[in-house]
Amino acid sequence: MTRYHFLFALIIAYTSCNKPSQEVKVKPRVEHFSIPTTINSQPYDSLQLAEAKWVTYNDPHFIGKYSFQQRTIDINPFNKSYGYYDSLDAEQKHARISPYLDSNDSIDYNGFDIVVDYDKDIYYTSRNTDFGKDTILDTYYAVYVVNATNNTKVFNGIDGSAYGIQEAKERWNKNVGYSSFRPIEHKNMRFCGMGNWSLYVKPREFIVLLFPKYKGEFKTEMRVRLEIGESIYVSKRFTGTVSEEQFKMHDFTIENIQTSESSTDYIRDKFYGATPDAHQWTKKKVTYRPK
Repeated sequence: MTRYHFLFALIIAYTSCNKPSQEVKVKPRVEHFSIPTTINSQPYDSLQLAEAKWVTYNDPHFIGKYSFQQRTIDINPFNKSYGYYDSLDAEQKHARISPYLDSNDSIDYNGFDIVVDYDKDIYYTSRNTDFGKDTILDTYYAVYVVNATNNTKVFNGIDGSAYGIQEAKERWNKNVGYSSFRPIEHKNMRFCGMGNWSLYVKPREFIVLLFPKYKGEFKTEMRVRLEIGESIYVSKRFTGTVSEEQFKMHDFTIENIQTSESSTDYIRDKFYGATPDAHQWTKKKVTYRPK
């Protein structure tokens, strides 16, 4: 009996080894970026557009970093602590380096593609989400910072934000004889350098940012400006809607320009290289007194 058992075991082992292997389906790697479906599953009571009566400060929301493979992104803040540095994974945290790279570094901030999806409304709020109190969502659109190269890049921001503004094309300006792109936002005021972070963006990865949509009746061409490291990126033109009041600078901003050591350097830093209408701050002396 022992001999028969041994032969039977050999036959079973032989037939098992010669079974055709099952095919393992591998999801093909996505080589090219296409705009994902970005949603927010957060419950809400009402929606609103941003309102502004002058050039206002803005920091675009940093939502996260994703692979080209990811086709749907849910930005519900109750599901994940989006935006803030501590929500990044261990690999990303490894990239918490100086916002300004050393000249010897093999990776840099250059080579990103900026893709704007203005036509798609995205609803989001960063107010009181830890306590679940805010169910009034603001209207945004997504800007994708894409690494379509074969080299790793570095993206940087501060707290839950990136560095960037929107600009819009004004009507015919009689002072200069043509219409120009003017900033409708400026860099937020920061009192210290705490909260700066950087992260690696590998090939076939992208960053998601949110910019606010504004209430207004003036339909015009717009652009987005981003400061990534020491590089300034300007997006392609797109059609959007703003209020014409947004081209006016607040007296506080004008006074800061007039009293700065170098108005040129102040404007370059405040507006990421965009050019506000010089007639607003060269034709009159302003002393801002808060009400």
